[in-house]
Amino acid sequence: MKKIKMSVEDLYSLEPFNISHANVSKMLLSSGPHIIKRLEGSRAYNDNVIYTVEELHNQRDILPIEFCIPDGLVETEDGIEAITVPEVLDSSSLGYVLSSWEFSHQQKIEYLKKFGALLRRCDELRKKRHMHNFAICDVQEENILVVPKKNEIRVIDMDTCRIGSGLSSQAKYLTPYSLAMYVPSKYHNRSHFGYVAANRDSDLFCYIIIILNYLAGQNIANISLEDFYYYIDHLDFLGFNHELLSIFASIVAPGQNSNPDYLLDTIDEKVISKCRHYN
Repeated sequence: MKKIKMSVEDLYSLEPFNISHANVSKMLLSSGPHIIKRLEGSRAYNDNVIYTVEELHNQRDILPIEFCIPDGLVETEDGIEAITVPEVLDSSSLGYVLSSWEFSHQQKIEYLKKFGALLRRCDELRKKRHMHNFAICDVQEENILVVPKKNEIRVIDMDTCRIGSGLSSQAKYLTPYSLAMYVPSKYHNRSHFGYVAANRDSDLFCYIIIILNYLAGQNIANISLEDFYYYIDHLDFLGFNHELLSIFASIVAPGQNSNPDYLLDTIDEKVISKCRHYN
């Protein structure tokens, strides 16, 4: 993994990507356009990020090509202070795609299925030595990029994943306020830097939340358990596939979660508008 020398002054003079990501900037390196992400957590958190990045680099030959793996560490006079990731050009976040009229319902379903297929490859990845506890961790719409011209997806923010002996980081949909709190036996909470020790079940939980968010047109992760079951009943009333609904409901019940990607084609575009008016 390459190391990039930079002064603290130069690093902090880079223009932020946007207001929401003040520690993220764009920069053109000799190898092409890159994203530079400053490490602004505690020393222990930053050490965990550096470990994660180095392990991703070490295992890059067996990792899915959809993963945007950091390729460099930025070193200043104060030590390692940032990581670099190749920029994904001509891409949009899955969140934008799912909410945009520019993409058809079928296109949106295809991109959701592509991510489900990626999670299935992660199942195979976990069978390999040293990768048994691998998890993407922060699975959310903004960390999944769509490249329409290539009909492909990419996963960013991989520095927050769980790999090797590394620890889980925070995840948007795995908080004390999410539906995951109702099944602590499945989503083991309070794990160092994140609220949940990320694993296959937590990745599938977040994936299913993304699907439900698309259907509901709002964040389903933080609703009450009663409202969640009410929404599943609403989808049942609309004629959704019973096996698909069973998989959705399983995220708040004991036992392993299942991947619903093979059932997403059963979602009828004609009922989408009614999915968003259930209150």
